[in-house]
Amino acid sequence: MEYQLTKEELELCLKGEALADLKQQAGWQILKEWLAHRASHTWVDPRGLKKEEWEWAELNAFHSADVSKQIVEDMDSLISQAEYLRKKQRGEVDKDKFKEFWKGIVGGKKSTTKAEDTETEGFQTEVF
Repeated sequence: MEYQLTKEELELCLKGEALADLKQQAGWQILKEWLAHRASHTWVDPRGLKKEEWEWAELNAFHSADVSKQIVEDMDSLISQAEYLRKKQRGEVDKDKFKEFWKGIVGGKKSTTKAEDTETEGFQTEVF
């Protein structure tokens, strides 16, 4: 039995598939290595900096590393969501299991607006 994806699910699915295509490109491995390097090897050389300057530079380096790591994690998460939604669309997913999966993705945060899809009602979703 096929399931009709909502507009939001379809948009999320298309974005996830586009990112999956991007990861197949040769340049992705280079970019991924750069992001991984920045995420784990970012530090500030304190020589010649005043304490306040060093603290500011260290804070910026921390956030840069954190964002680099988050980009890769968000891409992988969106690709996984897209794969799962396509399975749902083809009827390969049990609705109860899908509901549990979706709760895990959105973290069970209460939504401030009423969702149109009963599968995600009461949960906040973010479409990239």
